[in-house]
This record gives sequence, C-alpha cells and structure tokens, in this order.
Amino acid sequence: MSHQDNLARQTYTAVPVQQPSVTPQPQTAPLHIERPSPQKGLTRFEKSMISLFSMVVIGLSVLNISAGTKVNRLNQAQQDATREIEVAQLRNTNLEQQAQELSRYDRIYRIAEEFGLEIKEENVRNVGR
Repeated sequence: MSHQDNLARQTYTAVPVQQPSVTPQPQTAPLHIERPSPQKGLTRFEKSMISLFSMVVIGLSVLNISAGTKVNRLNQAQQDATREIEVAQLRNTNLEQQAQELSRYDRIYRIAEEFGLEIKEENVRNVGR
C-alpha cells in the first residue's frame, strides 16, 4: 500500500483544520496581592512599644535605686539610734556605780565627822531602790 492510497490521509489533508474560536475572557484580579514588605526600618507601633518598654525599665530602675537608698538611710538611722542607746546605758551604769560609791556608809560617816556632825543610828534610814 502506498501512501497515496491512504484515504484517511487524503481526508485529513483535504479537510481544512479549523481553529476553535477563543473569546477573550476578562482578566480577574488576583485575590491576594503580595506586596514586598519593607525591611528597612521599624514600624511606628514597634517604635512606640520599644520606647514604652524602655521608659518602664528606666522608671523601675530609678525606683529600685531610690528604695535602696532609703533602706540604707533607715539602716544608718537604726544603727545610730542603737549606738546612742548603748552610750546612754553605759552612762547610766557608770552613774549607778558612782551613786553606790558615794552612798557607802564609811564615806558618809567620814564626811559627817569632817563637818562635826554626829550620826545617831535611830535617825538613819536606808533607802532601797
């Protein structure tokens, strides 16, 4: 069989091929348009949050330092008061010892003799503390 005898081939070549008619469809816009995100700087919200956080940290630091200073001052005042109490107690102890030394019976008797006084035992009273 030769090529020429093939009827299918002849029909194919004899019938013009029609292209389907394409009607142009209106182009629809994509639902999500990707915009390139600018990576150059921070947004206004981010800047405000950073500044707010920084102010809070600085404020808390100042409060912490002032509280520490106040505690140190109170500690110093408490130590000063304790020192004054100890000094007053020592002074009181010394004064009590002096009072006991000055009120000894032999000292009173000697002073009375120097001034020419007589000690009558019925007129002497011992005062206890």
